[in-house]
Formats: sequence, structure tokens, C-alpha cells
Amino acid sequence: MPKPAAVLSVVESALPSTAEAAAQQEPSSPPRVDPLVGPVRDVLALYDTDLAEVRFPDVDRSVLGAAARVVEAAADDVARLEAMLEEARRRLDDSHDAVVHICGRAVAYARIFAIGDDELMARLDAIILPRGRRGQAQPAQPTVTKKRGKKSAPSDTLFPGEAPVDGEAADAAQ
Repeated sequence: MPKPAAVLSVVESALPSTAEAAAQQEPSSPPRVDPLVGPVRDVLALYDTDLAEVRFPDVDRSVLGAAARVVEAAADDVARLEAMLEEARRRLDDSHDAVVHICGRAVAYARIFAIGDDELMARLDAIILPRGRRGQAQPAQPTVTKKRGKKSAPSDTLFPGEAPVDGEAADAAQ
């Protein structure tokens, strides 16, 4: 069975020095939640007070304290890495929004270029760019190309393909 000093040296070797731990801490990091659950804190408190001088094979006050510091250091690492991940996600969202905006402009320019080219216009209409912060994709509004030419004369019919309505036929229909 390992001696308490041997266990302590293994645990302490996993801990960063006080200077390293202070350098890793960011001053703006939010206060963290205690990573040690209540019963673990209770055991540590017992060994800090009533059982401070009691030593068992490979378990005593210093071994428990060192193990608790390893957990706390790991929790600090998690908090620091989560903050870095949050910042990286924010940068990803910002860059994603920028590329979507640029692509929107590119499609708008391409639509102007594609006037008269129905095949290219159909391909542009099929492009669906997302809107907002990594939001749902919205289909682009289909482009309606107006045909140039003479305007047609107004029709006497309400619906295409229908016979013109004259006064006598309308009276007969009633």
C-alpha cells in the first residue's frame, strides 16, 4: 500500500504552481460554483477539525486537501475553457453573419447580371441563404422578370378564356 507522502507527491505533481494558477485565472471570469459536493466538503471539514491529527494508510488531512485542490484546479480549467469556447462561438457567429451578408450582396449583383438568362436566374432563385444569427434558412424571393413590349389592350372578360360579357347576355344569365 502506498505511503501518504507518495500519494501526496503524485497528487501535488498534477497541481499547477500557485503562480501558474494565478496566471491562468482571468480577472474578468465569473465566480465559479463549488466543484466539491456537500458530503465531500463535510469529510474535508472533519479532517480539518476533529480528525486533523488522525492518519490512516494513504488517507489523511493532507491527501484529502491535495485531492480537493486537484478537483478545484480542474474546475478552474473547465471554467476558463468554457469562457474561451463562448468567445470562439461568438466569433464564429460574427464571421458567419459577415459571410452570409457578403453572399447576399453577391447574389443580388448576380441577379442583375442574370437578367435575360433564365437558367442562371433559376439557379440564383434556388439559393437559400440563412437570415440572422445562425438562424433558419429563408428561401430567396423569386425574381420576376418583366417582359418588355407592348401592353395588351384591356379585356372585356373578367377571366382569361371567358367569352366577353355584353349587356344582353348578362341580363339573360340573371
